[in-house]
Amino acid sequence: MDRKIKILVLILFAQFALLGFMQQGARNELAVFQVDELLLGFNVDQLDKIILKQRDKPDMTLVKQEADWKIFGLNNFPVSSAKFSSVFDRLFSMKKNYPIASSTASADYFRLEDSSFDRAIDFISNDALVERLYLSASSSFKKAYVRAGDDKPVYEINFSMFDLETKTGNWIDPDLLKLDPSTVSEIRLAENVVLKQNQQNWQLDNLSDTENLNQDALQSLLNQILHIRYHDVTAIAEKAATAANTVEFQFQIDSEGKTLEYLFYSQPESDVYWLKVSAYPYQFKVNKAMTNIVAEFKRLNLIETPTQINVEDEVPG
Repeated sequence: MDRKIKILVLILFAQFALLGFMQQGARNELAVFQVDELLLGFNVDQLDKIILKQRDKPDMTLVKQEADWKIFGLNNFPVSSAKFSSVFDRLFSMKKNYPIASSTASADYFRLEDSSFDRAIDFISNDALVERLYLSASSSFKKAYVRAGDDKPVYEINFSMFDLETKTGNWIDPDLLKLDPSTVSEIRLAENVVLKQNQQNWQLDNLSDTENLNQDALQSLLNQILHIRYHDVTAIAEKAATAANTVEFQFQIDSEGKTLEYLFYSQPESDVYWLKVSAYPYQFKVNKAMTNIVAEFKRLNLIETPTQINVEDEVPG
């Protein structure tokens, strides 16, 4: 029993010694620590490439083309500007707090080196590495440990590791397929249904004298067609439509002098469509529930008769 106690005491002493060793370096850093010093000593505008690294996952590379950021390897699909700003505006405006450790051993202890990290970001300009930032999950909620490049100090910052996941769906621009209604002149749907817009007034072709366009139904249809919501995307070359997939439904839109064709491919036992839009070299992953009005469209859905109007307008006595 005495021997086991001695071993436990030695282990505890070794842990305290390691912690003290790491914190000693941190205390040495305080002499030169600047309270207002930024975590990153350069500006995001200086960069033209950012590589996001996640342990055991493929890297994601963002490249700057003119003023916009794109996803390299995905036919330069646009990055969500809101996502980019929410992540990198915070990182580049973040100031260093007091380091929690600053020894050579601390990088390994906190998983902040090449051989052991949760996340890493390479900031690149003209093919030259400007800085590598290592991040690992802290035990505190929505906090992370961080170390910059070859620097020894380790800091704890307010940052969620989830924001740096290299999942494509987290970074894509969700509004790429959004159309301004004022730019649309014509929509062609199933059953040879044609909707035309003239001076912001929509008209349905071949309406009889006893039929009217149901404005509520029209608005619901336009909301789905003109702002198709997708949650993932792939390059056409990576996932071409195959014989196993069939076109479930389709429609065409005339906008700004161009015709856009939308083809929705279904897959067996799947709750998603793969959407191909003629203007883009991608396929978009769309939940079937988000396109139910279009998928189940019937001309009658847009029609209301005078009888229907009178019944709806009647006030109960």
